[in-house]
Amino acid sequence: MSDGAGPRVICVGLTTLDVVQRVSEPVVLGGKSRSDAVELVAGGPAANAAVTAAALLHRGAVTLISAVGTGVAADVVRADLTACGVRLVDLVAPDHGGAGGAARGPARGPARGGVAGGDGGAWALPVATCVVHADGERTVVSPGAQSSTWNLSDEARDEIARAAAVLVDGHHPVAGEAALHLARAGRVTTVLDAGSVKAHVEGWLRLVDVAAASSAYGRQLGLHPSGTLDHLLESGCGTALVTDGPRAVRWRSARGGSEGAVTPPAVTAVDSLGAGDAFHGALVAALAQGQALPGAVGLACRVAAVRVSHASSRGWLADIPTALGPRP
Repeated sequence: MSDGAGPRVICVGLTTLDVVQRVSEPVVLGGKSRSDAVELVAGGPAANAAVTAAALLHRGAVTLISAVGTGVAADVVRADLTACGVRLVDLVAPDHGGAGGAARGPARGPARGGVAGGDGGAWALPVATCVVHADGERTVVSPGAQSSTWNLSDEARDEIARAAAVLVDGHHPVAGEAALHLARAGRVTTVLDAGSVKAHVEGWLRLVDVAAASSAYGRQLGLHPSGTLDHLLESGCGTALVTDGPRAVRWRSARGGSEGAVTPPAVTAVDSLGAGDAFHGALVAALAQGQALPGAVGLACRVAAVRVSHASSRGWLADIPTALGPRP
């Protein structure tokens, strides 16, 4: 990452404090298990994507729009994001603005359903418990933020207006939908992380230039990869793609019916935590730089391959240059 002017990327969505436990033996439900290592890092799909994009672009290029708040957990997250070169626009900052309205403040107060504070008013940063198993598979338990009603602040809107590309993940849905409308109005490229089916996100597809779905998204709809592409395009997005772990990423465009597939590099996977988020972060960074879709998907596949080949939430970032390959 280097200083200088260049394209800007905005990621809008979930930030969590991830408690990552790495284990070599199966976890015993209802009992006690020992971990080999533990990490405390900023997590969540939007935050992880922002960290990845920041490692690929110039310094100051990436802004994360999310709800973090204050407290010990929030302090850890803020420090980690700063160290990774990600600028945070906090939707729950004291100077966010009034309550409700199109431009500022929470639409109906902070989220409920396990992510608000016990007093019913204070925001509590979601904490995710992540267990990475010996074979590299991960198990994640997190409250998410799909019931959040925080809206965009004026600062967030200014950031989006200056962006080349905006990624949304479906969390903080009021802010996410507002970001898509604002980006579309400003002809800013819009990208959707469709890692799972979220009912409210289905109505966003007409606002999305590139919808990046996982195979899990398709399975939840009862669709195979080709049917998933059809569904996304018929719902109004400009281009659809489907990831499927180590298998080929398939994509199809509504314009001209062009399609293709990119096979990720073959690597030994030791940690799949955040692999999809790394893919999305690299994808939106490449699109912001003006890369055509096949090249952007190829870069995203290589970056995700680097991610899964390292048993570390942050150590893998130093090896991102190996994913870049020859510049187009």
